[in-house]
Amino acid sequence: MKKICFVSVVHPKVESYLVDFFNSLKAQTYKSFELILFNDGLDSSMLMGLCSNLSITIIDVNGTPNEIRNDMISFLMRSEFNYCVFGDADDFFEKNRVEENLRLLKSNDIVVNDVHLISQMGEIIKKNYFSKRMNNLSAIDFDDIMDKNIIGLGNSSI
Repeated sequence: MKKICFVSVVHPKVESYLVDFFNSLKAQTYKSFELILFNDGLDSSMLMGLCSNLSITIIDVNGTPNEIRNDMISFLMRSEFNYCVFGDADDFFEKNRVEENLRLLKSNDIVVNDVHLISQMGEIIKKNYFSKRMNNLSAIDFDDIMDKNIIGLGNSSI
């Protein structure tokens, strides 16, 4: 069986978004994934309390965003996960996010997820933000990555 993880970085600035973040992960249609949290300054017991019913690993980190990203990538390269889905802890996800990413990863090396921009009041500001900048299911190359800023650790899967 393939090993799948959902990876995110948590820190004090995203604490107010964590309930929605964890609830969207608990509601995923595909359940067989491990949540890997890189924790930069939150109480681990509080995180565990919010993550009931999820398989979770918390890795305490401290550093600049770039240092934490490098730690994350190094950890994942040493791990035995076959697929990694990335998500920002101040986001929430469609209930089929993991399932759909896994389906697309069967025939693609990378998946870039579209996003809706949502106000703090929960209103959609822009729907399908990336689709307006490139076609769905299109091949991307290095120039696309540099020009369109579409790949981040919050909206992609490998």
